[in-house]
Amino acid sequence: MFPYKVSPRVATITGGTRKYYATALKQGGIEGDALVALLSQRTRLAEADTLKLLLYLSELVAERMLEGSTVTLPNLGILRPTLSSRGVARPSDFRTKDITRVNVNFLPNRKLKARLQLAHFRRVD
Repeated sequence: MFPYKVSPRVATITGGTRKYYATALKQGGIEGDALVALLSQRTRLAEADTLKLLLYLSELVAERMLEGSTVTLPNLGILRPTLSSRGVARPSDFRTKDITRVNVNFLPNRKLKARLQLAHFRRVD
């Protein structure tokens, strides 16, 4: 069950009207050794091989994104590098130092989005 709570928000566009919306609740997570163990069980790869695969995947993703490429992970989605920068008055005024950060956007695959639409919800107060 997908846990959520109901939280107030003030809509400044509509003149400060308060409305209540669903907010997803994080219920723990999976990372590190637990993720490797589960992947190892499902794929029947040794845990060392699974860990090595994830390490190489992360290196490869970073390398490609540093080249400005998107990375498509089958059945998951697309990782896309984006930039944040300070604004300048004219294009000729822009310098590399005006770039403040490299970010990553994730666009989920249609199949992943469709699976998530099957969620059953549980309200937590």
